[in-house]
Amino acid sequence: MGRVVLLGLLLVAILSCRSPYREQIEAPVRTEAWQPGEDWRREPIEVGADKKEGVVVDLPSVLERAGAESLTVKLARARAEVAAADEEELISRFLPKLHPRAAVRRIDGLVQGTQGEFVDVGKQNFFFGGVAELDVDVVGTLHALDAARARTRAASETLKGAGHEALREAARGYYDLVEAHARVEIAMRFRDYARDLVAFTADRERAGVGARADTLRAEALLERAKGHVAETEGLVARASAHLAEVLLLPEDTLLVPSASLAVVQLVDPETPFEVLLERARKARPDLAAARSLVEARAADKDRADDAWLAPHLKLGVAAGAFGINPGNLRDQEDYYAAVEWTWGPGLVAREKAATSRLDAARIALLQRERKAAREILDARARIRAGERAFAAAGVELAKTGEALRLARSRFEAGHGPIMDVLDLERDLAATAQRRVVALIDLNRAHYDLFHAVGASSREF
Repeated sequence: MGRVVLLGLLLVAILSCRSPYREQIEAPVRTEAWQPGEDWRREPIEVGADKKEGVVVDLPSVLERAGAESLTVKLARARAEVAAADEEELISRFLPKLHPRAAVRRIDGLVQGTQGEFVDVGKQNFFFGGVAELDVDVVGTLHALDAARARTRAASETLKGAGHEALREAARGYYDLVEAHARVEIAMRFRDYARDLVAFTADRERAGVGARADTLRAEALLERAKGHVAETEGLVARASAHLAEVLLLPEDTLLVPSASLAVVQLVDPETPFEVLLERARKARPDLAAARSLVEARAADKDRADDAWLAPHLKLGVAAGAFGINPGNLRDQEDYYAAVEWTWGPGLVAREKAATSRLDAARIALLQRERKAAREILDARARIRAGERAFAAAGVELAKTGEALRLARSRFEAGHGPIMDVLDLERDLAATAQRRVVALIDLNRAHYDLFHAVGASSREF
């Protein structure tokens, strides 16, 4: 029964030393709020649907893997676990430490007796038992525990922020991949048209109704289109390698997006700035971490201020068997208690240092708040500009496409110059590319705004 009670007390002691932030540190990165929802405004831009080679990925799968495999997140989690362990070590200082002991002591020569005289002796003794000792600066350790708990909270918020940063990087990498593949598809469509145009002008030249110059212009256009395809394929390889690095995939993995591009709106950009800033103050992990570091520095300052009056408490008991030889041991208990203070000029320097660290932490918090405000304003401005650019590109694309259709009809009927067709085809390809880039830049800006306000749910 006694052993059961002892084991129970030991288990309670171990559990009582566990940091309350352990579960938050060990929790996986949440990706639900970052994933596309059904309320996206769909746009008729298909990318990657007909690819036959490579590993097909979509945004939800990219986000899931980034949250689970990010080295940045793993490094932040390791640092948070260190902070939690430091906190748990401080908690354990309020519990006595056990020191099992087996000792033998031998004295030969002079010793001083209790009356002050010196005698020449030869003696030895044995001790088998243990010591239970509590040695703690109660007030100072309480302040240190407050500071350590605040640092653990800051580390857990930094871990959360690392998860947000990993998800944003993965989303941006995915959209870089989408943009690169979209550029390739636009370039390939332009190349295919150039081939058709070469065949058409060559047939007209052979029939004697077309000029050699028209064929040469079409062939030059085809070579330019081939070069553009090669250039965009290089962008695909680079974007794929970057995203594979983010996702911890083999470096030579070729990734292909499967997406119907849409405008992502995770946060309404028309929300008043003051509302968004207040949301950021409540939800951004870096601001929460900075506030926790201010609390930690404040606890350190309280500890330095109270060091003059805070006593150091020592309690202990040694119990075991004691005697002159192993065959003649008797029970022995040794108790002691002490209260002491430590004073010195170093306490003044500690107070000054603690005050300066607290001031620095407050300044750092203010810097982060101003950075959050700037990031919100920057993302909102980019969203508004991106929406106008995307809408303008859509109108331009429709009008250029209609103009190209008319120019082709005139040229094929022999009533228009080939230069009109070539110029409009080049304009159409450039406009299509600008529209895709505008949409993807708009999505990046929406994700940046979501990140800037703390990546909290829409119902915040």
